[in-house]
Amino acid sequence: MSGFSTNEGYSVYSKFNFSFTRVYLFWGLSNVRDKSLDDLLAEIYLKYPNASIGDLKIVEEYEFSDGMVDLVTGGIVRPYTLHIKGNVYALNQRTLTK
Repeated sequence: MSGFSTNEGYSVYSKFNFSFTRVYLFWGLSNVRDKSLDDLLAEIYLKYPNASIGDLKIVEEYEFSDGMVDLVTGGIVRPYTLHIKGNVYALNQRTLTK
């Protein structure tokens, strides 16, 4: 998406990067801990209410620690780790408060 360009008056105000672990039970048949994208980004929306989020990158990985939990529980508990990063864009930096 190229909607947040400097020609339109947008600039990168802040960057964010966080991880969230989704947890499933019984070989992935039932989710125990899962959130929607809106729930995951709610803290950023609340912290910067007049800003826009762009350059969003979401990667789901099955990390080594996830595999160890899966192995020890025999697949009954199956975690997956989400890594989410992006930029917070603002039209006018004076309108945002940290």
